[in-house]
Amino acid sequence: LPPPLLLPHTPRPLSPRAVFSTLTLNLAVLILRRFIMDSGKYDRQLRIWGHKGQARLTSSTVCVIGGESAIGTELLKNLILPQCGKVWLGVDQPTDRDVL
Repeated sequence: LPPPLLLPHTPRPLSPRAVFSTLTLNLAVLILRRFIMDSGKYDRQLRIWGHKGQARLTSSTVCVIGGESAIGTELLKNLILPQCGKVWLGVDQPTDRDVL
């Protein structure tokens, strides 16, 4: 076994197993932090379709044809706010990117 590690904030040496457990826990916290914060932001929709449905919505791709109209703009807003994964916009006529 390698010698125990001395970390600046610990009074005693840590075994490799303890260091691995600490790193694993810190990694899990970093990964889950965004999900935990988002669960408060998206609480209402999580109550409707649950975490599995939210994961499907986040990974989905949607194409909206005619998004430059008032109804299309409202539809785009309602797709983007609940964190839809990718939204493709199809317009009926040539349009500058600045207009969109």
